[in-house]
Amino acid sequence: MHGKGIYVWADGREYNGEWKFNKIEGEGIFKWPDGRKYIGHYKNDKKDGYGIFEWPDGKKYKGYWKNGKQQGDGEYYNPKEKIWQKGRWKDGKKDNKENKDKDNKDVSNSNNNINKSLSDTTDKLKSSNSCSALLNKNYNGGNGSENNENNKNSSNVN
Repeated sequence: MHGKGIYVWADGREYNGEWKFNKIEGEGIFKWPDGRKYIGHYKNDKKDGYGIFEWPDGKKYKGYWKNGKQQGDGEYYNPKEKIWQKGRWKDGKKDNKENKDKDNKDVSNSNNNINKSLSDTTDKLKSSNSCSALLNKNYNGGNGSENNENNKNSSNVN
């Protein structure tokens, strides 16, 4: 596959977005039958760049990814506590060594950059007829490489 398209696996997983030489590459939406969803950027079949991941229990991560794992600035939502945790992630885990006294202005600027990136991604996906319908539905995605089911119940957040 090359270009934009939809692929549905026999187990019910579905990807709608950009492909390059039969690999997920670029912007897209991945959903799993268990209720997870990911909207964002991929590189070489893995989440890479900015994206939003949602779990069926209401947990959310929005931020940056590298090689299929959370990496860099991001936010994690805990629905039980109804709070967003802002911070830095490294290799899929929240970096507890980060500066706890980070200036709110820096966090606000980071959030503005994240929101702009999400808006740009959403606009690009909406411009594709096949992705437009998916953006308007409550689809669910995963974590790590989209072609493997490892860590399907893991939030990768401490």
